[in-house]
Amino acid sequence: MKRKYSIIIVPPEHNQAPRQFNFSHKLKRILIFGSVIIVIFLASLFVHNRYQAHYINEYRQKMAYADKLESEIQAKNLEIARLNEKTEEINKQLSAIAALEKKIADILKIKPQNQDSTESEKTNNKE
Repeated sequence: MKRKYSIIIVPPEHNQAPRQFNFSHKLKRILIFGSVIIVIFLASLFVHNRYQAHYINEYRQKMAYADKLESEIQAKNLEIARLNEKTEEINKQLSAIAALEKKIADILKIKPQNQDSTESEKTNNKE
């Protein structure tokens, strides 16, 4: 059986002898198979790189949204704290008004006219 060879001749550069490469059929198949494997590997790397880039971009968007939500939460917490301070101030003022009302009622020797003020005084005293 006659063996088949593939020959590749590389043209020479200025005044040099041409280069020749001889490949057997088996070596040719191995080189083609290896080339296909390398191309598949490089293609899979490219696909993986695109997937990772998309994932990272999506993750960055989610992180930006989470940061925005955190800043909104901080702003809301500051507003809640400010409103709590204002509520405490109003409660103190209501307690002072109730105390003054009681003093005036004691001086005039009368009972408070509306029950709402006595109920609010009781709730303020409980706190």
